[in-house]
Amino acid sequence: MKKFWVMLSVFIALAATEAMAGSIYTGQLGTYTVEVPNGWTILREGGSQDAQMVGPGGESRGSIGVGVTEAKAGSLMDEVMAYTANDRVGNPTPITVSGQPCLTVKTQGRGVGNSVFCRFIIPFKDGDMTVTFFMLSVAHPDEASAQENLFFKAVSTVKFANGLKF
Repeated sequence: MKKFWVMLSVFIALAATEAMAGSIYTGQLGTYTVEVPNGWTILREGGSQDAQMVGPGGESRGSIGVGVTEAKAGSLMDEVMAYTANDRVGNPTPITVSGQPCLTVKTQGRGVGNSVFCRFIIPFKDGDMTVTFFMLSVAHPDEASAQENLFFKAVSTVKFANGLKF
């Protein structure tokens, strides 16, 4: 497990350099890519998410976080509820991302948002690891409608790496 987190840190650092060079962000261990919306920048990387993208109005007007984390026990629905525990949550709806089954949910908490969650297995020499991919959008209520369209456009650009198991 320690080996995973060390490798993860190295890949995040490499991805950070790559992310600033163009409009495609590459996530942890190269497991996914996503287009950074036009006019948006990556505010920060690391921490609880791989990257946080913000629009021209700054973080207070809206942001999109994206990342991969070790899956908790239970179903993908359990994972959705754990991530959105402090928000008012709409009904999760099935969505296909990069050809794979995922869930999307609307939230209200620190702002108005949308989230997408997917699960996959990363094969390692010393054993497979189940992870959860997430994209989280939070917007000021005045920006929520416009950002919802932008968020789902960004979701449509997600590409998962070959070799993952869903």
